[in-house]
Amino acid sequence: MSAPVSRLLLLAVLLAAPGAAAQMLPSGTWTGTLTDADGARHAVNATLERCATGFTLDLSVAGRTASVPESAPATWQRGRLRFTTSRLRLPGTILPRPLACDLSSDDAGTLRGMCATGNAQVRMELTPPADGAFGCD
Repeated sequence: MSAPVSRLLLLAVLLAAPGAAAQMLPSGTWTGTLTDADGARHAVNATLERCATGFTLDLSVAGRTASVPESAPATWQRGRLRFTTSRLRLPGTILPRPLACDLSSDDAGTLRGMCATGNAQVRMELTPPADGAFGCD
């Protein structure tokens, strides 16, 4: 293959690939809402730190906090954040349960999706931090 053709192919691949920022997940405090099955909305804070070894994630809902255990870390692939927290007692529930979430990123970086806790499904939306950093502090 000639040099001009190789350069043209490389340029086409670079232009077709999503931007680095679109694939990165910034560290910091994400804010948003959790909507339960009854339609009640609760404030959510998610403190996320992205490191070379994976993610740490602490999720707070109505003053109650749960973490994603190191033994089963959160994953970020193709614009989707998936995680399962330690036991968390959501507002209106009696027993704490793990919260398993599958959130997708839109063009603005907002994460939206469903989470399962026991037999219940809840909807979560998280907005990225305005001053988020990429990587660990």
